[in-house]
Amino acid sequence: MSPAPLPRLVLPGLLALLGAICPDPTLGAAAGAAPEDRIPPGWREFQIPAGRFKVLMPGVPKTSRQTIRTEIGNVASTRYTVTDSANVTYDVLFNDYPTAGVSKANPQKLLDGARDGLVYQTKGRIMEDKHITLAGFPGRDQVIVRGDGTHYRIRLVWAGSRLYQVMAVTPGEPRADAKIFFDSFRISSDRQEPAR
Repeated sequence: MSPAPLPRLVLPGLLALLGAICPDPTLGAAAGAAPEDRIPPGWREFQIPAGRFKVLMPGVPKTSRQTIRTEIGNVASTRYTVTDSANVTYDVLFNDYPTAGVSKANPQKLLDGARDGLVYQTKGRIMEDKHITLAGFPGRDQVIVRGDGTHYRIRLVWAGSRLYQVMAVTPGEPRADAKIFFDSFRISSDRQEPAR
């Protein structure tokens, strides 16, 4: 039985925080890159120019897009997903929010809302929630575990008006390949302003 996929868009709790303005807490360091000798067979790097990111994945990702109407305007959501032979699902999803709707919001509050939405949607418990930075942008590394043992390892990065959600969903304990997936994820700072 495959683990339940996450919904495409994390909105519960997030829209209510878009107007929040308060000082940012100190952010931690970003994770390092995966050395070439640790890349598993069959994995390859995908560079997604429109998504302004690159990542290693264990196969060719399927792409899906949708537009969600919200009270702050349309949110464009794009998802790249691969499920490997061990039934581990690897996702990179990004949501483009209307700039006017998020430009004055506190990125940490937005990330809190995204985290809370993920916990609600997965019906899991948050086991880990670390502050990170990636390419100068604030983010979170999180682990959520459901009662059935499904592990959701998640990296959220708020880049300008874009929220990246990088996820590995495993039916049991996380696999070493998930670390390689997360360590390989890079975003470009081109046309994106680091959050203040």
